[in-house]
Amino acid sequence: DSETVRKPSDIVALVRQHRPKAVFLDGVYILESDSSTKSSWEKIVDVIKDIKHEVAIGCHVPVVITTQLSGKVGKQDMDADSDAAAYAKALGDLADSMDALFGDDQYKLSNKRLLSGLEAREFQPIKIQINFNMTTMDFSEIKVISNDDNDDEDFDEGDPGEIRY
Repeated sequence: DSETVRKPSDIVALVRQHRPKAVFLDGVYILESDSSTKSSWEKIVDVIKDIKHEVAIGCHVPVVITTQLSGKVGKQDMDADSDAAAYAKALGDLADSMDALFGDDQYKLSNKRLLSGLEAREFQPIKIQINFNMTTMDFSEIKVISNDDNDDEDFDEGDPGEIRY
């Protein structure tokens, strides 16, 4: 509820109350910091640190945070690196994985997107073509496009089965 959840402390309270298996924060840059004297960049760093320490580490709940790509990446671009994320430095220092969702006009017309791993601490990032249908809520995997060991050709590990949430 955007009327009552404005700060990381609000999210921490809700996590402790409801004990979810995961937390999804869409547009982390909208959250307010407890500090009013810092720059907007410093406030975002504080917000992300609070979420990481209090929710992910303190409550043992994984957190997925979204932000926008910076203005350096065009709407038709299908690739970028982790530095292209808005507030990249703050995210990169604290994230276990940074991923991006790309979709040019052709992808969007066919209800598909490219989920691209930009950076990861514990595993090799990959690129996966996925369905992206908001009407049917179908976000299933179509195929693995590449991984770092095999960037120049399609990479197929066989049928991974259904992704369940």
